[in-house]
Amino acid sequence: MNQCRFGFVAGKKVGKAVVRNRVKRWMREAMRQRLPNLVAGWDIILIARHDSAQASFQDMVAALDTLIQRAHLVSTQ
Repeated sequence: MNQCRFGFVAGKKVGKAVVRNRVKRWMREAMRQRLPNLVAGWDIILIARHDSAQASFQDMVAALDTLIQRAHLVSTQ
């Protein structure tokens, strides 16, 4: 497998449908911007928690960058 696959989940505890969809859109966009720098071959599921409903896009990007670094998913190319 030479690509990463992603799943984005936001349960009802995050908020109503509009909020859940916004959170998932932001997670997808933040991940899309980082795809060229990721190690290939991973299946990744991102689960939004309750606090993500009040987070800004920049907060979400910062959290995602931290997660990517901690999981050692950044390619060294």
